[in-house]
Amino acid sequence: MAMKSKSRSLLPDSILQDIEARRPALARHMARAVVTVVRWDQPAATAPKREAIERACEAGLDLFLATAREARPATAEELQRVAQLGVLQARGGMAIEPVLSAYRVAARVAWNSILRAWREHPDAQADTLVATADYVFSALDQVAISVTKTYLAA
Repeated sequence: MAMKSKSRSLLPDSILQDIEARRPALARHMARAVVTVVRWDQPAATAPKREAIERACEAGLDLFLATAREARPATAEELQRVAQLGVLQARGGMAIEPVLSAYRVAARVAWNSILRAWREHPDAQADTLVATADYVFSALDQVAISVTKTYLAA
C-alpha cells in the first residue's frame, strides 16, 4: 500500500516521506520482532508460517500508519486484512492471545517510527503528536476487536 499525503493529515509531508522511505525496513523489523517476541505456545509445526506473519505485519503497519497519516479510524477493509491471522489461529484450534500480542508489537514498531521521524522534524508540535497517537492507539483497539470477532466467528 503506497503512502500518500491526505489533506486531513496531522503530520507534515516531510514526516510522511520519512516514514514511507522506512516502510519496507519497518515491515521486516516488525516481522522479526513478532517471530522473536511473541510466544505462540504451540509446537513450531503448528505456529503460523513466517509468510503469514509477514503479511499480517504489513497489513498492520499499513493500518497503523494510514490512521496516523490520514487522521481517521481504520476502515473495515483494513481491519479485515489484519484479522486474517486470527482466522488462521482459529482454524488451527490455537489461542488468540499470540495474535493480539503480534499486533501490539506491530503498533509499537509503527509508533516508534512516527516518534523517530517526529523528533527529527523542526516544526513538530506536541498537540499534533498527541492527536496522532490517539488515531494509532484507537486503531490498535479496533484491531483487537476485529481479530477477536473474526477468531470467534471462525
